Amino acid sequence: MEASTVVPLVGMLVALGAYAFFIYVSKHASSVEVLEGMKAVVLPCWVPWFPEGTKVVWSHHGSNPSTVHQHQKQDEPYLQNQHFSGRTSMSDDALETGDFSLTLKEPHRSDSGLYLCTIRINENKIKMKWYQVQLQVTVPQHDSDVEVYEGVKSVVLPCQISSLPKYIKVVWSRFGFNPSTVHQHQDYAEPRFQNQLYSGRTLMSADALQTGDLSLTLKDPHLSDSGLYTCTVYSNEHIKRQTIVRLQVTVSQHASSVVVYEGIKSVMLPCQLPILPEGTKVMWSCSDLHPSTVHQHQDGDEPYLQNVFYSGRTSMSADALKTGNLSLTLKDPHYSDSGVYTCTIYSNEHIKRQISVHLQVTVSQHASNVVVYEGIKSFVLPCQLPWLPEGSLVVWSCPDLNPSTVHQHQDKDEPYLQNQLYNGRTSMSADALKTGDLGLTLKDPYHSDSGVYTCTVYSKGNMTGKKTVQLQVTESSTSSTRTDVLLAVVLAVLFLVLGLAVAVVLGLAVYFWYRIITVTWVEVEEEEMFVKLPCKTQAPLPECLSVEWSRCAPEPMKVHEDSGTYICSVYLNRDIWMQKVVQLRVKVVDKVVEIGEWAKSVTLPFKTRAQLPEDATVEWSHLGGTHVTIHVYENGQDQLDKQSTMYRGRTKTKENPLQTGDLSLMMTNLTHNDHTSYVCTVCKDADIIWRRIVHLKVNRQ
Repeated sequence: MEASTVVPLVGMLVALGAYAFFIYVSKHASSVEVLEGMKAVVLPCWVPWFPEGTKVVWSHHGSNPSTVHQHQKQDEPYLQNQHFSGRTSMSDDALETGDFSLTLKEPHRSDSGLYLCTIRINENKIKMKWYQVQLQVTVPQHDSDVEVYEGVKSVVLPCQISSLPKYIKVVWSRFGFNPSTVHQHQDYAEPRFQNQLYSGRTLMSADALQTGDLSLTLKDPHLSDSGLYTCTVYSNEHIKRQTIVRLQVTVSQHASSVVVYEGIKSVMLPCQLPILPEGTKVMWSCSDLHPSTVHQHQDGDEPYLQNVFYSGRTSMSADALKTGNLSLTLKDPHYSDSGVYTCTIYSNEHIKRQISVHLQVTVSQHASNVVVYEGIKSFVLPCQLPWLPEGSLVVWSCPDLNPSTVHQHQDKDEPYLQNQLYNGRTSMSADALKTGDLGLTLKDPYHSDSGVYTCTVYSKGNMTGKKTVQLQVTESSTSSTRTDVLLAVVLAVLFLVLGLAVAVVLGLAVYFWYRIITVTWVEVEEEEMFVKLPCKTQAPLPECLSVEWSRCAPEPMKVHEDSGTYICSVYLNRDIWMQKVVQLRVKVVDKVVEIGEWAKSVTLPFKTRAQLPEDATVEWSHLGGTHVTIHVYENGQDQLDKQSTMYRGRTKTKENPLQTGDLSLMMTNLTHNDHTSYVCTVCKDADIIWRRIVHLKVNRQ
């Protein structure tokens, strides 16, 4: 290392045995940039001299735990952050050569950030020297897009170069594959270098090097062939030109389609192939699942490899590989089973054929139907199962949501697993698993709650029962409310007739009629400039009236702070002469942001005119599912240590968001994992005072 690159950090002399040395730190922070999809990247760290017993620790700023790799005599992977498990290594002779560089395999965009190479001695008490490496992993920009339907005979990936030098080599490769070579051509095709998944399926023109048309023909494109392909031209082992092509293989419009009602015993997904080679393996999968395997068959069914959601529900014919009938029988199809299923046939681990089937499971006409008015306090979605094994798990879900879980119960309610739209609004009986009454109580129903709800019971990972309920929440009307109140008064009058004179009863009826408190419902979308709360009467108004508008104390955990009950009171000589009640609901409108599939950045919008408390906490996170914190603003600054490592260095809010009301979040270096829904929550003293949902929609056209 040159002397100019280091400066004394501590002018302290450290004695170790017969040796003495100073502690130094590098001034220079190396910068390394690599494309996502490359096999590996090396983060440099070199130390010319160090004592025995040295330990090398690579760490990632912002990760928790921060250790990426540790080496003392040998690699110690059990101490590293699991995000880097199996992806890091150092040279075996690192402590002999002083080359402490770290090799990071398959770099992802989320790996971007600051890495520290720390050399520790004397049982970690002394940090002898460290280096900083700034890693930037970027997604390559592609030159062209190719989209085809699965089932076509072939597709051409274009690569045209007008003038080529002599003695060149052309390599088609795919990002993220190992080995990455799809096709290699130098005077002729060289199949021995290619990934076996593409064996016998690639072709280039024989005179490609003369014409400059280096396009690649790919036969029988499968769904799994979708991705980024690179055409690289070498001359004397130096790269002369690169072209990147994005291939998207979509399900054929002519794929089989199966439609069934939920509640039938089973459904068959067809897949027929007349001739199959020996050693064939059949895999049914659904890309929406993780893991995606629905059923696997080779010599016999292999249920231990399937997604547990399908455990005990799938089967294939015992002689499937002899007859060519590879159809899959799916028992007890649910509404949530709808999707695209792919039957993949392998021979010697190579894909020979793929067939896709659309399955649509619709709600049975005999499913329970519940209709309620918006504005009621609560209601129950029924679900009765007379016998339940011990340790049963009950999950209420709505497949139209993401995540779909509305409520989960095992021994007790587990609200932290539910979709945040239902936070604080659902409950089940404490003894539900004993009585078999699994009904779900839903508070404050909204019109947007309408849909299909499913009550599913699991025992030891297997589904043991299921019921479906169709919910319809309709808007309430003022007239119906007034009619109900009037009916109550009439019944009260009839009751009083039994003991009072008719004249007195009529007088009381008239009196109460004019004193009835009616409820008017008003709904307005959030961010409207204003809303009018009505209070009108046709009765002549006496003089000296006073009017007072008041609001019932709002409950905590409201989605919108202005929603609630407002009362218009008219006083005459300090007595209430008339009262009207207005129920205001401020409807939170989910925002939808459209971006291109390869967009690099996006802003998730959230602006409000409300006065937000300065000591509030603003948190952006994924909507539902496993809680992933994207960004936190608290105590007047961003709290980077509270966000998920995959978002470190990629998010930013506006300056002074609580003062300006602009809580929008800017997110850069987008990945496909970012194409989801987000929720911004504003909290104070553990109460949610504001919430905004933003759906990120990808325009793939």
